[in-house]
Amino acid sequence: MAHALGNTAVPSQPLRVVVLTNEATDMVLALGLTPVGAVKSWSGEPYYAYLADAMAEVPVVGDEMQPSLEQIVALKPDLILGSEVRQGQIYGQCEWPWPSWTRHFLHQPWQR
Repeated sequence: MAHALGNTAVPSQPLRVVVLTNEATDMVLALGLTPVGAVKSWSGEPYYAYLADAMAEVPVVGDEMQPSLEQIVALKPDLILGSEVRQGQIYGQCEWPWPSWTRHFLHQPWQR
């Protein structure tokens, strides 16, 4: 799968998803999947109120601008959803130990 920072082999049915943007959190929950880890909301405690019940047991892995790579690795994700805008700088600095990572632009139509 082509994405903002290259290509990624995405599992056909990823179950252990870590989300690094609030937009990705909404998308994953809308698909009926609860993330195994997520960054905290910009103004949530740690998540926005409308997500509180669905995210009650989901561990926080930092914030959007500084996710904790150690916490993410410990969760053993098979897919990580992030943003070139918010995590683009760290993407190229690490040798990712998980099978896949995909990126999307913020505010782009979902059909792309």
